[in-house]
Amino acid sequence: SEIWKGDCIQIGMDPLDTREKNVYPPSVQEFGFALRDNGQPATWRWFGQGRKPAGPLNDARVAIRRDEKTRRTCYEAAIPLTSLLLLSPAAARYAGISVAFCDGDEPDKSAGGGPDRKCSIETSPGSMITAKDPSKFGSLEFLPPSGPRPPSVTARAAAHIIVGNTTL
Repeated sequence: SEIWKGDCIQIGMDPLDTREKNVYPPSVQEFGFALRDNGQPATWRWFGQGRKPAGPLNDARVAIRRDEKTRRTCYEAAIPLTSLLLLSPAAARYAGISVAFCDGDEPDKSAGGGPDRKCSIETSPGSMITAKDPSKFGSLEFLPPSGPRPPSVTARAAAHIIVGNTTL
């Protein structure tokens, strides 16, 4: 899918934290989320572990809401660990990760990013947008639980990126 050409979030993850340079090893996954014109969320996996074929992330639960009044979009996604295969907080303390926030609703090829993007911001510049380089991924650190674990654990993450007066 070409959701990467519009407004979207892309995530690159290397559960083995291989730090290979300029190439995605078989452990790396790259997937993304976008809001379609019909208001429905779209998911896509471009690279899958063990070279799984590209395609939708059918087992991901995704909600994307756009508020035109405030010009903000909220992305929420839950991806089962079974879809992330090698990701195991019990087995490895660190995983490689990069997140890209892309704005493509008003294309301006002079602004950088993909061919139809107005702009993009990566948490680890040069790791996904302009190259596929897990050596530039950031580190996701898993910490041991600080107390008794409930029977089921849900992890949530939220991010606000502010550029000038604009929240992405």
